Amino acid sequence: MGIGYRKKSSRKGLSFIGEAALLLHSPPRVSLSIEAPEAANLTQNDILIERQRIQHDLKDLEYWPVISLGVSYQF
Repeated sequence: MGIGYRKKSSRKGLSFIGEAALLLHSPPRVSLSIEAPEAANLTQNDILIERQRIQHDLKDLEYWPVISLGVSYQF
């Protein structure tokens, strides 16, 4: 969803364009796996805690602000 501005002119010259939007999408999903957890001295609980921490950090990536500015010239 977004809103924009474009001044349409029938005369020659410079015009400016501006748009602002908010991009919405599904929350990112995280999955982790370790080839040899015993070598890293990790438990399944350690992996779960790290996955939840990353998932929480990525929660804000559900919304992306988008701004577009432009210039056009009509001959």
